[in-house]
Amino acid sequence: MSVAIKNRMKTNNESIRRIQIINIILYIFFLASSLFFSKKVIVGIAIGGALSVLNFLFIESLIGRALENNTKIGLKLFLYFIKLAGLLSLIYISIVYVELSIIAFVIGLSIVFVSVIIESAINTLVRDKDNGTRI
Repeated sequence: MSVAIKNRMKTNNESIRRIQIINIILYIFFLASSLFFSKKVIVGIAIGGALSVLNFLFIESLIGRALENNTKIGLKLFLYFIKLAGLLSLIYISIVYVELSIIAFVIGLSIVFVSVIIESAINTLVRDKDNGTRI
């Protein structure tokens, strides 16, 4: 593996770690902000955010292990689909059986999306600053 590829993988791992940190910070912020609203909103953000953050951790773990070695790719792909089925089942159960605000639930689910946008913006600003270009 070339040095450039190793450096790129290291940068990607750092980005993933920063996204995980941003996920947790946003989850705490959204959850604390929801305390000013009804119980349904609190439950929606709590469950949606937890599912979102945990899903990101599981995906990162599965993909990381799949890329480490090429053996048993079929098993790892199967585990990914099991994880996906579990996530969809938990979303269904949450929406149907738990008394929550659907809008707050969707806001909680979008924590990872917001984290990725924040990390992308940070990377763009840092890269442009390092290159001497102006945004």
